[in-house]
Amino acid sequence: MKQDRSILKKIKITDNIMFTSVFMNIEIIKKFLQDILNLTVNEIVFKQKEKVIDDIGDARGVRLDVYAVDDNNNIYDIEIQLRNDNDDLPERFRYYQGMIDKEVLIKGDNFKALKTTYIIFICMFNPFKDLDADDVIYHIKSQFITSKNKIYDFDDRSYKIIINTTGNLNAQNDNINC
Repeated sequence: MKQDRSILKKIKITDNIMFTSVFMNIEIIKKFLQDILNLTVNEIVFKQKEKVIDDIGDARGVRLDVYAVDDNNNIYDIEIQLRNDNDDLPERFRYYQGMIDKEVLIKGDNFKALKTTYIIFICMFNPFKDLDADDVIYHIKSQFITSKNKIYDFDDRSYKIIINTTGNLNAQNDNINC
């Protein structure tokens, strides 16, 4: 019996089924994370597509497109963003981070028990076009500023990365690390 593969030709990586299916492959996740984050991922020990974190009551939940944990207990959330209708990426990052942290800590845990997390938004648009920025990869860091205007990293072990699929590959800085 011949399979009809014409439907497969119509499916794009931006389709949820294709996106989550591709990123369920451990080798693809590892290569992607190593290339984007410029770090070594030895082993993915857990992966789940469309992980739901939902509160009791009226609180808003989240559905994480691809959720993975490596052998060092680092957490990776990979999301595809098709549109920037509400211009809410900063708030979306904040909420996803809070929901992931809420899922990790249990009552009585020390805050040091929080895991290192990487939230990666693959944007099918340039979220910074109004700023005249067109890099492919943006690493967003927490920082603090002293009264003498000195800037220091504030390492809370939460990393936010935006991949701009419309960005200029020639403008990318290869020396950016998380």
